[in-house]
Amino acid sequence: FGDLLAAEWLKFWSLRSAPWSLLTGALAVLACNAGQAWDHWRYWHQAGESPARFIADGMPLQDAFTTNAGIVMMIADAAIGALAITGEYSTGLIRTTFTAVPARRSVLAAKVVMLTTVMTGFGAVVSAASFGVVQTILSGRHAEVTIGHPGALRVVVASALLAPLSALAGAAV
Repeated sequence: FGDLLAAEWLKFWSLRSAPWSLLTGALAVLACNAGQAWDHWRYWHQAGESPARFIADGMPLQDAFTTNAGIVMMIADAAIGALAITGEYSTGLIRTTFTAVPARRSVLAAKVVMLTTVMTGFGAVVSAASFGVVQTILSGRHAEVTIGHPGALRVVVASALLAPLSALAGAAV
């Protein structure tokens, strides 16, 4: 199974679209979240918000993980999950895979483990980067929170786990 995992790892990263899809998805998510934080920062005085009220309402965490960014992440990660499966079919490499390993369940299990690993790391990086970027933007108005803020770590972890869940759904479809 270790050799099968290594083969799936190589096949995933040999797809030219895999790194570009990951990069594009990450930048789109960061842009959505940073745009929302920038909007709050720029029009701060028109809204009449105080930093304490902004933090009490949970807005720094909502800015770090907006609904639009979540939707973008789900779509991008589902497409990456689908690519992990269909990439072999488009090149014809699937015939070689099943000739070398006739046990289709083992191949699928290796794909699922590899995809879950890659996308969990991807989700962790994107959610941590989003949290950091948004809090940096909000710090200009003294409305940022730290990772130790109640509920902040839970929201970061939940956002990170959205990536592998979406990718596995895309692979299943």
